[in-house]
Amino acid sequence: MSRRAPRVLDHEAEHTVKNHLAIILGYCDLLLAETPEDDPRHVDVLEVQRAATAMLAIFNAGSDA
Repeated sequence: MSRRAPRVLDHEAEHTVKNHLAIILGYCDLLLAETPEDDPRHVDVLEVQRAATAMLAIFNAGSDA
């Protein structure tokens, strides 16, 4: 018997978080396009992008449950 985690966020809150993640990801795209790869900040922006992408994937997986 499997147990599922209870839904912590309601749909409105989930929608808001996803919108914020989309803004973060869009801003990361802009920063990466404008920041040379040898700039130390480039790696930082990549890390923010990876984290936001992972979080969005978690929310999307939770929506399928």
